[in-house]
Amino acid sequence: MDKNGYIFFDTLISLVLVINFVFMMIPLINLINFERDFLQEKMNISSLLHDELQNIIMQENFNEDITIKKMRNEKEIFLKFSLFEKDYIKACATWISHQDRNEEVCLYGKN
Repeated sequence: MDKNGYIFFDTLISLVLVINFVFMMIPLINLINFERDFLQEKMNISSLLHDELQNIIMQENFNEDITIKKMRNEKEIFLKFSLFEKDYIKACATWISHQDRNEEVCLYGKN
């Protein structure tokens, strides 16, 4: 009994499945890496904002809005500090992400 046609067909289907799997995984891996980089950037900026907020909190009398421009990894980051409900300081960082979207993260600290 000749099974060469069946083996060839079975091998061809297996090859098509493997190729489809590989071509599906490449964009997914790229998307995961892209999002990981974005979250890493957001975490670094949040850390910078936290450090600057701590410096502002250490000042005795905070009563006026402050805007600071920082450069980090060739990105302009604007840090804005303002009074929020008398006892709190609102600190927001805004920047343009690598997707060319305006991003913002805010933290609050007790004055």
